[in-house]
Amino acid sequence: KVWSQVTMIAQMGVEGEQKTVTPPVVRTLALEVQGAQPDGSTTVGFEVTSAVVLEDDEAKPSTRAKLVKAASSIQGTKGTYQVDAQGVVTGFEMVKPAEGESRDQRMAESLGEFLARSTVPVPSEAVGKGGTWTVQRRLIEGGIAMDQTSTYELKKLDGSEIAVRVTVEKSAPVQEIGTPGTYNHY
Repeated sequence: KVWSQVTMIAQMGVEGEQKTVTPPVVRTLALEVQGAQPDGSTTVGFEVTSAVVLEDDEAKPSTRAKLVKAASSIQGTKGTYQVDAQGVVTGFEMVKPAEGESRDQRMAESLGEFLARSTVPVPSEAVGKGGTWTVQRRLIEGGIAMDQTSTYELKKLDGSEIAVRVTVEKSAPVQEIGTPGTYNHY
């Protein structure tokens, strides 16, 4: 099994307006390859082993409290996701919660977004420490069609341990908003 630990910091808002600060959330997942195809695509099983909301002086206490409650409800969540040969997530499925088990539905649905953002696609050409590469995607997230540009930088490469910094920029044209809770490529 492989462990993945990702810290995600988000600031959201409309350009020109004050941004909403969301405290950093550290999610730890146990990952296990369940099947690889000749074309290089792979199915990976996952389990959320922990989700911890860190302190943040800029975030509202009420925002942090809601996140803490939601994060604790996704611990133990299991499922699978598929990636193509470059590591781009192409599919996602969660195991339904057991009878009587409670899960914050919005936080659980955002797990697909999280996996898509935290799975690092490999660059088309080799890079060393300090190297960068960019991935552009068109997504539908929360019912909003948007363009996403992710810039990756290889910060550490030491045996089987790597550290990658990713900066994500999203933009969306003026549009009618679709059904919340959806996450698809468009």
